[in-house]
Order: sequence, then structure tokens, then C-alpha cells
Amino acid sequence: MLLVFVLVFVLVAAVAVVLVVPVVLAVLAVLAVAVFMLVKGNLEAKLPTTWADERQRWEESEKRREGKRREEKGREGKVKEEKFRRKKIQVREKVGKSRNTVFSQ
Repeated sequence: MLLVFVLVFVLVAAVAVVLVVPVVLAVLAVLAVAVFMLVKGNLEAKLPTTWADERQRWEESEKRREGKRREEKGREGKVKEEKFRRKKIQVREKVGKSRNTVFSQ
């Protein structure tokens, strides 16, 4: 009786090994191929594209910064011109008041 149980167990184990091992190997092979394709795809296509995109983004941000600098310089120049213009007007008004003053003796 014990011999029958041992033979059945060995038979079930052998069938399990024969059926499970190829399935496990097939799954591992599919996973290996998938990982290989992902790595290959990342190295060939995405790294240069990512680098180029980063470079393009950097260049665009530099252009935006330069544009902002130019705008700020333009604003500063306009503010200086406006201050100078107002100062000229104040001086003219002072000179005009002193010209209209009558000095008596």
C-alpha cells in the first residue's frame, strides 16, 4: 500500500515537473524578451529624443529669459526718460516763475 502511494506521488511529481517547468520557462522567456525590448527601445530611441527635447527646452527657456531681459531694459529706459522729462518740466516751470517775477526797488 505504501508503495502505491509513493509511486502515485512520484508519478504526480513527474507530471507536475513535466507540465510546470516548460510553462515556467516559457513565462521567463517572454519576460526576458519583454525586458530586452524595453531596454533596447529606451537605449535606441528614447535617450537621444529625451536629450534633444531637453536641449530644445533649454534653448527656448534661454530665448524667453533674453526676451524678458530686453523688456526690462526697455522699461528701465522708459522710466529714466520719463523721470528726465518730468525734471525738465519742473525746471522750466521754476525758470518761468522766476522770469515772471517783478523785482521792485
